[in-house]
Amino acid sequence: MVVDGVRSKKTRVLIQSVKLSVFDHKSLQSHSPGEDLVLDLHTRHSVRVVFQGRNSSEWSNLWMRGDEDSERLEKHPLREQLTIKKLKSSDEGT
Repeated sequence: MVVDGVRSKKTRVLIQSVKLSVFDHKSLQSHSPGEDLVLDLHTRHSVRVVFQGRNSSEWSNLWMRGDEDSERLEKHPLREQLTIKKLKSSDEGT
């Protein structure tokens, strides 16, 4: 990074360290088919929501920040909430 000094002299500033915080929020909810599921994203910095089907060892991306809303998945424009509309029995996961 190069910073312009007061005397038009360029000074190099080295970054000494960077901190990265990662939090894993899990949600266990039970809903009937046809109901909506509302997930709290906990922070405006949430990047993705992943899902693991009941009989699967694989995780899949359900939503990533910047994704467009779909027919069944909607990000609230002001609240940090994601709504999965009209749950189906195939949405069951662990």
